[in-house]
Amino acid sequence: MTKEIRDSATPLAQMTSAGKQDQRQPNPLVQLNMPAQQIGTDRQAEVIQLSKAFIENQVLPVLDREPRLRTSPQDYTHAVKFPGKHQVDGESAINLAKETLSKRREVSLYVHIPTCSYKCTFCHYPVVVSNHQEEIDGWVDTIIKESELYQRRIPEIRDCRVTSFYVGGGTPTLLDQRALERLITHFRENYNFDKDLEITIEGTPDSCTHEKINFLSDLGVNRVSVGVQTLNNSLLGSVNRQHDADRALECIDALVASRIRTVNCDLIYGFADQSAQSFLSDLDRVLSYGPTSVTVYRVRLGRSDEGPSAMLRLFEKDPTKFPSIEIVYTMQHAARNLAGLYGYHEEPSGWFSQPGSRVQVYKDRWIDQKPMIGFGWQAYSYSKGWEYHNFKERGRYLTNLNSGKLPLEFGYAYDEDERQRRLIAFRLKSQFQLSEDEFRARFGQGSVWASAVGSLRAIGLLEKNSPNLNSVGKVLVEEFVEKFLIKK
Repeated sequence: MTKEIRDSATPLAQMTSAGKQDQRQPNPLVQLNMPAQQIGTDRQAEVIQLSKAFIENQVLPVLDREPRLRTSPQDYTHAVKFPGKHQVDGESAINLAKETLSKRREVSLYVHIPTCSYKCTFCHYPVVVSNHQEEIDGWVDTIIKESELYQRRIPEIRDCRVTSFYVGGGTPTLLDQRALERLITHFRENYNFDKDLEITIEGTPDSCTHEKINFLSDLGVNRVSVGVQTLNNSLLGSVNRQHDADRALECIDALVASRIRTVNCDLIYGFADQSAQSFLSDLDRVLSYGPTSVTVYRVRLGRSDEGPSAMLRLFEKDPTKFPSIEIVYTMQHAARNLAGLYGYHEEPSGWFSQPGSRVQVYKDRWIDQKPMIGFGWQAYSYSKGWEYHNFKERGRYLTNLNSGKLPLEFGYAYDEDERQRRLIAFRLKSQFQLSEDEFRARFGQGSVWASAVGSLRAIGLLEKNSPNLNSVGKVLVEEFVEKFLIKK
């Protein structure tokens, strides 16, 4: 980064931090109904130029030396799931969960609402596309039925302290007010919720109306994550989003000005016909509104455990429409620099947050790796030593529920080697650093440590004399985790 940009970072951070939402004080910029000043196109262009040079001079030579880190667009995955070698059946998975919950006494809960009113071309998840309110709201009955089965089969869950509650999808903000209230009330009354529990719900700009936002706040929802994806109207149309940029910005403004304590915005880079300038302009505009955090994701065209997207078929037909790997990495690196100019810090990878903000669900899943129990079609649950999955086929999921069985299809029990790999993977992705003391305290002289750190250092992804990722390592962390830790 040039001296001019370095020198400008501090005053810009000071300027925008005063305009960011604070959990204790009202946002003065929201009161004035105006965002913080954007960095602007000239500064965006300079950030992109510097990032492009960094990728060409620092990252691409590493890929030439270690071709395993070259990941084609079809194969790229933002890896979170960690399937092991030792598969177990549903009954064995229940026993693993019972044993863990009886000892840990803390749990994170996830609820999956699989309905959307339209299908985005980049989406590779199985969703139920529907605009019939009765069908959409019916998933609440299904979730409650599954929850009641859990209470009977794994009663240990009743006494576990719930440290975060997340409603994802799909588009759960499509649920009407009565259905939302039934869902939140059921879990609040039947589980050991903390008084100030973090309750998150996902939504889209077109479904997060002012009325819905106020109602969510009244229900106790204190974190909303809204899928903006892009502010380029041409791209929004090409990926089949049913809102425009103005609606997305109006939604962000309404959320930041609301009583919702924490607001997250998602953006995606790597779309067909998307330039680095277009993406960085989107990020600049979103950051200027002062959301608590912004998450940026490289587009995933499809994964073997989820299914291909319509965008994958477009790529297979004409890959030249998509940005090159050099441009994709330039987008990622430029986003890191731009967010830093606004005073945001990155943790985990691709997640930029205001200083001092705390997201409990991130801490639960990535840092503490607490047991997470997932409810819903194709939901999955995991802990440090296991994971299990609900049925992928919707019919089998519903049939099992209706016959009084938990709809578990299969699970994995991690062996010692897999647990070691999983800890290292989560630490690299979440904090960009490793702690040998933490590793030795859990595993003693585990064999994976020397292998992983040795590979990182040999490739050139670590700082000198430190197990912390350097700037190149931050760019390639997903690829390293996928190729060196998940796939041995």
